[in-house]
Amino acid sequence: MPEVAFSFTIPSLHDDAVLDCRVYLPSSRIRAEHASRSDILGAVMAHPYAPVGGCYDDPVVLGAVEELLRQGCFVGTFNFRGVYGGNGRTSWTGKPEIQDYISFAGFFAHYLDLVQQAIPSNPSMPVTPSQLHPESAVDPKLQSAQDLRPPFKLILGGYSYGSVIVTRLPPLRDMLSGFRHPEDGTAASEILQRARTISSWTIEKVEAARRANARRLTPSITMGGEETPSDQRRVSREGGGHSLDLEGLRRSLDIPRRIKEHRSHTRSREHTPSSTEKSDHDDEDMPSIKVQYLLVSPVLGIVGSALSAFGAHGDPADVKTTLAKEPTLAVYGDKDIFTSTRKVRQWAQRLSSNSDRFWAVEVNGAGHFWRERGVTAKLRSAIESWVTKLQAASR
Repeated sequence: MPEVAFSFTIPSLHDDAVLDCRVYLPSSRIRAEHASRSDILGAVMAHPYAPVGGCYDDPVVLGAVEELLRQGCFVGTFNFRGVYGGNGRTSWTGKPEIQDYISFAGFFAHYLDLVQQAIPSNPSMPVTPSQLHPESAVDPKLQSAQDLRPPFKLILGGYSYGSVIVTRLPPLRDMLSGFRHPEDGTAASEILQRARTISSWTIEKVEAARRANARRLTPSITMGGEETPSDQRRVSREGGGHSLDLEGLRRSLDIPRRIKEHRSHTRSREHTPSSTEKSDHDDEDMPSIKVQYLLVSPVLGIVGSALSAFGAHGDPADVKTTLAKEPTLAVYGDKDIFTSTRKVRQWAQRLSSNSDRFWAVEVNGAGHFWRERGVTAKLRSAIESWVTKLQAASR
């Protein structure tokens, strides 16, 4: 079982339901003296349907996590609402779960962005927690031209029900827009603060491991509670004034990202940028990310159709465009009891014929739960080959 580096919670953007989260660190890359900013590769892996026992401890999820770690990925997992009868309830529509995924993806994207900023452009330079100070971590203008951050790669993945939620996500740019300028005390603000804390701890772990040349990273850290003082937290409820829906996220594209504490107030008074200038600046200021998708045992048919009908991003044409536009791997078994193999093959062939970025791997003899002899190794092999291709293409 892969070793967890950080266990913590974040609130869901939907209604502040508490989501249990984990971050895993790739030990081989953490200790590599030659590691640089361009090496950053992250992955999020979502679990199966909670009412039937789905959670981030699912064996298939953990197997994928282990393989992604072996390939040098920073990996994040989280529990959707309703796991173990916890905070929040599983919905019939999938809308709250989409927001749960966006909440963690927003955390993880900003977390990786901060970690990347703390890694020097020259691999021989030390990595120090001081580089995560807000004044040097959020303003690209403080970096020289040769020190600008390259895009890092982020895999948005899911298994079973988790893969259905992934196909319902809006574009990453829309997902991150809700984190640009959050009001103090809101869920988005709390998520960003948690990203800063976990990223700072990550850099400390990296430096400790490199200095000691340790075989194992420092022990796992568990963090509960919230970053924001309770008297300042503005808790939203489903249908309440502060609950963020996806349409609201799309409308917020013209809203600038959070105000930088160190920006000159005099300069702000001298020149008020137009909405176009704000939008251009926001694009430059957002984390630079190349997104990919990983779908394990994608569910078509009844469950998939239900989420397509009620999901916030449910236009099948949009889904096909997203999966065909960005590098995507779909791995499925030909003995899956929840989805017709013929339908999955047709679906994969349609996407593959329209794009060379869509890969589909059918595993002979594998069922939906990947319990048959030898099939887990084939699943991991498919992930390994795909990630290797992604890394080779970026060099």
